[in-house]
Amino acid sequence: MPRAAVWLVLLVVVPLLAMPLLAAAPPWRVDIGAPGDRLFIAGFFAPETSTDTPPLTFRWSGPQARLWLYEVRRVPLVLDLRLNGDYLLQQADPHLYIQHNGTTLATLAPQPGWRTYHVLLPADSAGTPFVGTPIDLTVTPYCPAATDNRVLGVPLDWFGVAPLTGAVPWWSAWGAAFKLALLAGLLFGTLWLGLPTAHRAWAGGPVLLLLALALAAVWVVPHVLAWALLWLPLLALALLGLVLLSRRRKLPATTTASVGGGVPVPYHLSPHMVRFVWGGVAIVLGLAVLLLPLPVAVRGTLALAVLLLPGVVLAWRLFAPNVRDPLLLL
Repeated sequence: MPRAAVWLVLLVVVPLLAMPLLAAAPPWRVDIGAPGDRLFIAGFFAPETSTDTPPLTFRWSGPQARLWLYEVRRVPLVLDLRLNGDYLLQQADPHLYIQHNGTTLATLAPQPGWRTYHVLLPADSAGTPFVGTPIDLTVTPYCPAATDNRVLGVPLDWFGVAPLTGAVPWWSAWGAAFKLALLAGLLFGTLWLGLPTAHRAWAGGPVLLLLALALAAVWVVPHVLAWALLWLPLLALALLGLVLLSRRRKLPATTTASVGGGVPVPYHLSPHMVRFVWGGVAIVLGLAVLLLPLPVAVRGTLALAVLLLPGVVLAWRLFAPNVRDPLLLL
């Protein structure tokens, strides 16, 4: 069997053999106010620290607060919310409405202090394997004081989700294993085609390392793995497509006698086109980096660079023949 086939079979079999590990993964929980929580929430204010002992990190919800659940399946789920009801109890309507697509799933009557509330999410509220499930937190908004013009809802410490039965359904573990295998195969194909022939034997090594890190994430940060499995296969597919485009061979319609007596000779894309394709790869990777839980200043700088990069590349291509012009050098 060719070495490429051996690697490919191995990269597909490993995630499938890891199904028991994926099925035994602990329920995932998002600590609000911790780095990376923005991947799972929307419509919340900046993180704050409570005066409790020990102190808690939390965020105030806004008028359009939303939670995003990933890797959930069409089975009954339990949504756990730890929040403080002190401020909500002072309002005319001291209730928190848990909604999905405009339908109220539950109405909570919060109690004083920090408490954990459990909400049953019906099976039909789950999203598809490649789309997150939005859960809205709706309250009667209010402004806390004349010096604070924010429209606040409730302070949320953390939230999590788990199957009602306590066990991950086998088809949920199968879905995660399938996407891991798909990701491994796509990345292996990208490295196999992109590396020189002499180094192709090592193409499977980095992919196996990535699989090992992903399986370790099942126990350390399962919610981040669930989020990443939504877009990583799509990104890997885009990279593989760009590599295939850069390596594509074309057959000329006619050939001259000096080129093998009229025998069509395949040729690679021009070096300029190859550089253009790999520039596209750089842009895609830059966009992917923006999804990471980086500080706001870093993400803002990267976003500006990604936005300016297409214009810079286009300008360079247009003015490359005159790059020695003194005006351009300025």
